[in-house]
Amino acid sequence: MVHAHASAVNDVDSGDNGWWAIDSYALHIQIRQEPNGTFLFVFTYTGASTIYPGVYSPEAQDAFETAHGVARMGGYIAGWATGTLAPTHPTKAQLGTDDYGGLVSDLTTVNHYGNGAAPPNSVDWFGAYLSGNTISGESYALVYTYHADDSHDSGTQMWIDANNVPSAESGDIVVP
Repeated sequence: MVHAHASAVNDVDSGDNGWWAIDSYALHIQIRQEPNGTFLFVFTYTGASTIYPGVYSPEAQDAFETAHGVARMGGYIAGWATGTLAPTHPTKAQLGTDDYGGLVSDLTTVNHYGNGAAPPNSVDWFGAYLSGNTISGESYALVYTYHADDSHDSGTQMWIDANNVPSAESGDIVVP
């Protein structure tokens, strides 16, 4: 039913103590209706998270000191939803790039998705396709990796932000 692609820039990313990075990514949106009337959705992300000095790591262990780097990110959000298919965006298309408006100054606030705060100009992709939607059985796993140098052998750090999967909420990125 829905097989669309979008890109996002300046999306503030939520860690355990608030927003910790600014993301840019490609988003693959898939939604299909199941025989029982519910909708199966899978959103797949691939991109990068830019980290800045003075901002706490995603697990809030320590503030980044002088680092300004980029962590690779990738993962998915999937589950089921009820509602009515009522698309306000094309269902099969490249949807372009949305600027979510996140700023480095946003990273010092203790706002994040967990306490109901959304990025300043975020797009509600569920609402763009399903009206009156109720989400259930949601599962997500996003993996962030940071390499201290280009060798990808030494200095690798990883943070996993997940639910309903092994190793949920593990690791951290504490750039020296």
